[in-house]
Amino acid sequence: MRGKRPINVVPFRKVAKPSPRLRHAGMRAAFRTPLIIPMLMVAVGCGFLFADLMTSKWPLDLTIRHWLAAPNCAATQMVGLAPARMGQPGYYSHHDADLDGIACEPWRGR
Repeated sequence: MRGKRPINVVPFRKVAKPSPRLRHAGMRAAFRTPLIIPMLMVAVGCGFLFADLMTSKWPLDLTIRHWLAAPNCAATQMVGLAPARMGQPGYYSHHDADLDGIACEPWRGR
C-alpha cells in the first residue's frame, strides 16, 4: 500500500498566512465590536448613578446605604436602615408588606 492513497483522504495544501499586522488588526476589530454595547450600558448606568448622587437630599453615605438596601429587607437590616418610614432612606414600597408606611418592620403576628 505504499504507492496508493486511501480514497477518503484529501491532500493537505499549505495556505499562505496573513501578515502579523493584518492578523492583529482583525483580532482588534473582533474584540472591539462586541464590547461597544456593554461599555455603553455601563457608561449610561454610571451617569444615572452620578446624577442620583448629585440630586439626592441625603448625604453621600446615606444615599449609598439606601441603594444597598434595595434588594430586600435583609439587606436593609444589614446596612442599618430597618425599619424605615416612608420618605426616609431605606424605604422601598416593595419592602412594605402591609402598606402602612413602614418598611421592613418586625412581624409581631396577630
